[in-house]
Amino acid sequence: MDLKDIVALKNALLSQLKQLRDVEIYAEVVLGASENFPKARDFAYTDGAYIYFSPKILSAPTHRVDGLLRHELAHVILMQKGLFSHSERDADRVAAWAFGTPILYDSEDIQSTLEGRPVRPSYLPKQ
Repeated sequence: MDLKDIVALKNALLSQLKQLRDVEIYAEVVLGASENFPKARDFAYTDGAYIYFSPKILSAPTHRVDGLLRHELAHVILMQKGLFSHSERDADRVAAWAFGTPILYDSEDIQSTLEGRPVRPSYLPKQ
């Protein structure tokens, strides 16, 4: 994904926001228990227009909840635009452009990607 794609997504987001009303958000009792998703997901995952959060999000600081929600909404937007990028970095970039502020991570925000892949963001120490 290059800057041109991100700018196009940002412009499309204004019209897409109306379509985001179809997004459904759930808190899973045991995140990763779904047969469709790897157990490596620590905080949240997106499946189409469905966003699933781990119950531990309920005790998370507001900045973490805000960042995760924006990140997962960016995955929804990417999928709606037919860009099936599973890149966590792409979702972070789209979220930053779409919502006007970057997502800031700290050592508690480490989230695994797909099974067997490194955690992200990679600049944070592994727990």
